[in-house]
This record gives sequence, C-alpha cells and structure tokens, in this order.
Amino acid sequence: MFRAPIPHLLPLLFLTIVSQSSALAEERVEWVDSKIRGTPEPIPAYRAEPIWPHISFKNALAITVLESRERMFVTEQRGKIWILPSDLNANPESPELSADLSAFIQGFRNAYGLAFHPKFEANRLCYIFYTTILQSGAQQSTVSSFRLDESLKILPESREDIISCGAGGHNGGDIQFGPDGMLYIPVGDLAPPDPPDPRNDGQNLATIAGAISRIDVDRRDPGLPYGIPKDNPFVGMEGARPEIWAFGFRNPWKIDFHPETSNIWLGDVGWELYEMVHRVEKGGNHGWSVVEGPIPAKPDQERGPGPIVAPIVSYSHDTEGASVTGGFFNSGERFPDLEGAYIYGDWSNGKVWALRWDGEKMTRNDLIAETRKQIVSFGDVSGGEIVFLDWPDDQRLHRLVPNPRAGEVSDFPRRLSLTGLFEDTENEIPAPGVYGFSINSPMWQEGAESSYWVAIPGKEGFKTSIARPQPFILTQYREVKDSVLVKTIRLNEQRVETQILHWDGYWNGYTYRWNEEQTDAILVAREGLTTNIQGKPWRFYARNECMRCHGSNFHKPLAFFPG
Repeated sequence: MFRAPIPHLLPLLFLTIVSQSSALAEERVEWVDSKIRGTPEPIPAYRAEPIWPHISFKNALAITVLESRERMFVTEQRGKIWILPSDLNANPESPELSADLSAFIQGFRNAYGLAFHPKFEANRLCYIFYTTILQSGAQQSTVSSFRLDESLKILPESREDIISCGAGGHNGGDIQFGPDGMLYIPVGDLAPPDPPDPRNDGQNLATIAGAISRIDVDRRDPGLPYGIPKDNPFVGMEGARPEIWAFGFRNPWKIDFHPETSNIWLGDVGWELYEMVHRVEKGGNHGWSVVEGPIPAKPDQERGPGPIVAPIVSYSHDTEGASVTGGFFNSGERFPDLEGAYIYGDWSNGKVWALRWDGEKMTRNDLIAETRKQIVSFGDVSGGEIVFLDWPDDQRLHRLVPNPRAGEVSDFPRRLSLTGLFEDTENEIPAPGVYGFSINSPMWQEGAESSYWVAIPGKEGFKTSIARPQPFILTQYREVKDSVLVKTIRLNEQRVETQILHWDGYWNGYTYRWNEEQTDAILVAREGLTTNIQGKPWRFYARNECMRCHGSNFHKPLAFFPG
C-alpha cells in the first residue's frame, strides 16, 4: 500500500515487480499457522450472484427496461445494444442484437444512455445519448431519436438528431423520461479529471454542460427539433440556456425519479476527496466546481444563480469509495426491508448502500452489500430485483440476493502476534512457510524503509504470467486462497506499521500499528487513522484506501508478481 505523509490523496501505482527470495526456489515449506480468516467487520445483508453466467458483455454502461415488451436492453460503450428478457427467471441462450451504432453513425465513439418514449407502443421511438468525433477533430455529444421495428431492431434510417453539445471526459448521458413525460438529459463538465472544470462550465448557464436539461420531444419550438417546457426555471433569463433544469454537476452518473415527489436523485462522481448523492431541485445550484461535496474546490470562481444545494450524501474517498454509481428507488417487492430505499453503489470497490429519506432528511444509509465488483450501472427491473453491471472486459449482469452469513463476525486477529505470520513477533522471526522477499524498485516513503514477506498455504504457489505487454502490462494471476502479503514500515529504525494483503478471492488490505514498546502491533480501525510519527504527519490507511490500488479494478490488482 502506498505510504504518504499527506492523508488526503492516494496516488495510483501501476506496477510493482518483485524478485523471489532464493528460498522460494527450493522446496517450499507450507504455511500452516494462519489465523487470518474472514474480515473484522460484520458481513452485510446481501451478496452478488451472476444472473446468466454464460452471457457476457464488453464495456457495457447502461441497463434500460422496456416494460411493455418485458425486455431489458444492455448498451455497450462501443455501440452494441443487446436485448434480453427482463424476467430474471428466463434462461436465454444468448442476447439478441438490437443495433451496432458504430456501423452506421459516422465518427461514432461511445454510447452512454438509452431511453424509450413513454408512448413507445404507439410511436416505436427510443432516444440514445452518444459521442462522436467530427471531421474537425472536435468531440460532440448528441441525443438522437430512432424507431424500432417489430423485432425491436433499431432502424438506422430513422435517426433524427435532437440536441448536441461538446464531449470529452465526464459526459454523463443517462437520459431518462420523467413522470411528466419530459426527457431529462444529464451532462457532466466534459473535462478530464485535472485540472477541475477548466472552463468553469459547472456554474455556467450558457452551456448545458455540468447541468441537467429538460426538453419536450413531443412538440417543436421554432428552429428546434424539440420544445422547451415553459416551466423550466431559466426560461427568459438572459444568457441562460432555457433547457436547463438544474446545474452544478461534475459527472452525474445515473439518475432516477423519486416515486412520490418526482425529484431526480443522482450520483455525482467527485474529484479528489468526495462522492455525492444529490436530490435535485428545480433551478438548483448543486455546487460544482465551487465546491466538491462539503469542501471548497474553486471557491473564487464566478458562481451561477442561487445558493448551493448541499448533497444528501457526501462520502469520503478515504473511508467509503471513490466513484459513485447512482441507482434507483426499490419497490420492495423482492426485498420488503428495502421498500422505498434509494439503492446506490460505488464503482471503485463494489459497495452498495440503501438510503432512506423521510421527506426532509436522511434517516438511514445502510451498507447492504460488498460485492467487490466494479458497479457501473444498476437496472430497475421487474419484481423489485437489484440488478447491476460490473466493468471488466468480460462483464456479467449480477443481482443481489440475501446473504446466509449476514451479521457474522469472524475471529479476525486484532494483534499482529495473533495472525500466525511470525514465530516471534517482537523480533520479526517469520513462522515456517513465511518467506522474505525484496522489491526490485522500492518506492520512496519519506525516508522510511520496508521489509516484505509472503505466506502461502498449501503445496501450490502463485502462478503468474504477462498476458499483454502493451500498451500497458496486463498480468494473469492464479492466487492461492488465504495467501498473505506482508510489509513492515520502519522510520529511523522504529517500526511504525505492518500492512497485510489477504487473498480470499479478492485482495483485502489491513494495517497494524506498532506499539511504543515495539513488542506487537494493533489492528487499525476500518476508517484508518491520521496522526504524527516522529514529528511527521502519517496516515494509517483505511481499508477502502488499500483497495484503491489493491482491489479488483485495473484488470488485476497490484499485489505480487514474482520475476
């Protein structure tokens, strides 16, 4: 795990190559003393399971249900749109292809959202948010309408472009029809991660970037292929786009409408420190890029009109996650205990929460699952099921199911001496089967030094290979269950902490803080700890921070690669 004296940012490391200890080249002794099992926290109420394990997608971003046909559409980023039953008890052999947008849209780049007209059975219309590269080289986001035939194939010749803006990073694109029949179009600030919002579009009403637009696709105003609702909040304001419904968003990622109030709820992907869940207000200024959640981002920039509307939830990158995925309000049909809850998750670590709102304030925000999947989209399918897409190249549709082990707390070792890693913890004498190794290129740690060990139970060892050397190295692993990687950090000969990574199907990171007597180390709490060591600021990282680099993302986590 990365060590930095400044606690607020965990940089991403892209590769660590290690060299094996010479002992590993000989007959390896099995590690049989492990006491590391389970996790220190109670097991959440739900777990993930694949719906159709034999069906996979590549970089799919959106799930859209066509209720009148009992079909679910899965939209891939590169333009393929697939059709599946919305009944999860069905057993399709394979999905049907509705369209490949890249085959008939010139300069096509990415698809982000699909919405069906509320009167689909009468007009057969759908709307798609996608980006293209123009002949000039500029990027453009467009919402276009298309008709579908009786077999639900999209007809390329029926395309009509509705509204366009720029493109880049943070495109948003989860278009939805609201209960009022209007089409809502969330767009991000169209900028790369850094510098933040360089054009200040989040506060600029002259552009639909950084905002949610609301248009009427069933009528046309002069010179436009859509109508502007007269009750939009900025109609008639000089210099403002009349399409805008609310503004101040960085990357609004997935929206839904409250079943009683019709307010939009969304996840807004944060910059460096916080992720936000917003309850969107008509005409509301939701803050970006003046603020990022509860803290200033660019406080001196010119602001848009109105006071900043605080998010319902702002969760820290340090403790909870790093890329929110907005969700939906659950009907409770499948899970009565979740009726009315807003279900949302995090792409970086696969956590899922159920948020409850009493009309004035949040009353609960329960962690209900730790899927360890990169949740890129939820699907509001029939029967109150909680369906989501993960994000590897070979991705699946998953659903949440009750976890039979919910509430269990394992006897996870709270002291380093109880882990079974060391025969003599105070003198760092490893247990049989625990081997030291060295890093070919150690990282700079503010003058600190580190020692490393690996502990592998059973007779088999790690099997690793380089699957793809370019454009970046992609490794293939076969880890041994309950293997542990160990790193002890010293500062001026004083042991400060011992970090471990435990493999139970995923790498899980934990940190132990050494006591002043240097006899043992105590497990640091889940949220981590920021303190001073020898006069220097020091961050004992939260478990979530460990997973930013050592978790399931980046194809394979940064862990152990003998070579």
